[in-house]
Amino acid sequence: MEADITIHFFFFKTLISKNHEMWEFIIKNKIIEEKDQFTKEIEDYLKQIESFFLEKKVEKLFCFIRNKFGFHYESWDDIDLLVDKAMNDLPELEMWFSMEAGNDIYSSSNKIMLQVIFYEMRKLGFDGDNLKLMDRLLDLTFGISRIFEEFSKSYLAEVFSENDLNYKEEVEVKAPILSGVSLPFVVKNNAKK
Repeated sequence: MEADITIHFFFFKTLISKNHEMWEFIIKNKIIEEKDQFTKEIEDYLKQIESFFLEKKVEKLFCFIRNKFGFHYESWDDIDLLVDKAMNDLPELEMWFSMEAGNDIYSSSNKIMLQVIFYEMRKLGFDGDNLKLMDRLLDLTFGISRIFEEFSKSYLAEVFSENDLNYKEEVEVKAPILSGVSLPFVVKNNAKK
């Protein structure tokens, strides 16, 4: 169970961060301002996305997760204090050490991150126990992800014409053979060379 949480939380915080990045893309490229130039379908998706992020506590929450745990890993005193508080509030901390590979996993770090996210949710005005907050976070994340998925497909289909996609220049791709690929340091490789 703990190993599943470790894996799932990585993807979950990355998905939230990607959602926020897509919102930033829409804002920076002024796509919302040009929504009347698109099909009704894309205009509807843009209205749903805008409505989602106009709820300030949701936008601030997604920004917080992106900046603190997702992509930018900001290290400011405000997050350090919350991490310390979460560590004190958790009944126990758990770490899994590997004797051979160095693939140490600090499973408690996910519990700490989630606790910090719950603190932030409460600060922003969400209410309920941790289970209710987690359910709300999942609903928000998967809801906006579905909208972004549909928006992205429609947007790309409309923005790029068939002529843009029929690029004919040949490109030579060079890649090492599979046996020559180096693995990341966190993976133990017992294969014989």
